[in-house]
Amino acid sequence: MSLSILRRWAIALAGIGFLGLAGPARGDDQAKKASSPPLAVTSPELTPSTSPADPLAAQVEEAIHVTARRFLDTDVHTPWQIIHGLLAYRRDYLLKQHGRKVNALEWIASGPTYQGQPWFEKTAYGGHAHPYNGVPYAFQGHPCQFLACMTMCDLPLDFKFAAAGGQTVTITDLIHGAQMEVNDREEVTWALWFLAHYLESDAQWTNKDGEPWSMERLVQVETGKTVTASACGGAHGLFALAYARNGFQAAGHSLYGPWLEADQKIRRYVEEARMNQNSDGTFSSNYFRGPGHSDEFEKRLGTTGHILEFLGAALPKSQLTEEWPRRAVAALANDLIQNRLAPCECGSLYHAVDGLTIYRSRVWPELDPARRTVTAAKPVAAAIPVGPGSITNAAANSPPSPEAPIEKPSRDREEIESP
Repeated sequence: MSLSILRRWAIALAGIGFLGLAGPARGDDQAKKASSPPLAVTSPELTPSTSPADPLAAQVEEAIHVTARRFLDTDVHTPWQIIHGLLAYRRDYLLKQHGRKVNALEWIASGPTYQGQPWFEKTAYGGHAHPYNGVPYAFQGHPCQFLACMTMCDLPLDFKFAAAGGQTVTITDLIHGAQMEVNDREEVTWALWFLAHYLESDAQWTNKDGEPWSMERLVQVETGKTVTASACGGAHGLFALAYARNGFQAAGHSLYGPWLEADQKIRRYVEEARMNQNSDGTFSSNYFRGPGHSDEFEKRLGTTGHILEFLGAALPKSQLTEEWPRRAVAALANDLIQNRLAPCECGSLYHAVDGLTIYRSRVWPELDPARRTVTAAKPVAAAIPVGPGSITNAAANSPPSPEAPIEKPSRDREEIESP
């Protein structure tokens, strides 16, 4: 496939847990509630601000840092929970395994299993992350959900994951698998997010059922969805549209047809977020359905975090520095800092951190430890660079980890529907 250098500027130019007791699902499956298992508690350790010039930068840095102290445990937490931490902290994300800290991406690549089932499977068409298995918050709840989360790590095409049966799958295999398995019967949000990262905007293919697909068709399907009827208030679908649109424009294309319709939808919901913003800077607790404020930390985190994540991709940099997005960033960062010892659900927490991380990378790129702002749209390296916070992918040849148990939910919840 062609990897245009211009696409590497997509996000930069176009604008693109202390987790405690299980609580109501307010993360990736807002409309399909179930209990999310608890996370371990650790004490935060603060570091001095690296950007005294802007107090908001210091506040964001502190919020990202204290939340990183909510270590998940490979013996307790599920793939669904862990992948959300990877979304937020990318290649630098750390887990605890038998009491010691390990690099999450390296551990995932080594081929661990969860309750006897592998994270990744080889298929006749390439590979995929373990599909939904009927157990809420175990594996991915939506097609390509894990793969979309991993795009934020900006992995090269030859990066390997150990899979079932002693096989391996590469990012290229996962791309092919996503192309072959996409269909109009299931949600395409996460497939759009994932494939927009790796494919050119004019990419076309035929899926395993002989149906013609393209990036443009994915955009068209996602644009046609009702935002308020989707998981997490529709914020994920809007993010995927903005991410794809940014790559399309960064490649030098003028908006037309489905791409123009997507842009109009993005702009509409940017304005909805702004109009429904609360006086304290948080976004509506009703997402895009209208005004709303919540006194519950988890609810504020879920709505403000998801909407900020969308805005981080949707707004040009000049608008990200306006007062209203800054008030939202300040409110979200303050909530994370002040409630750093409060129980919290994984999906809400890590999407909120991802929102802050995207904002930091775009507004203060000098604070991005990996300096990945201009390469956020597509990977270009043949291998992950060696350096602070990097990994070698050597774990792909390591033996699988033992099956990880999980604590049972403390109370009954509605189960997630199969995607």
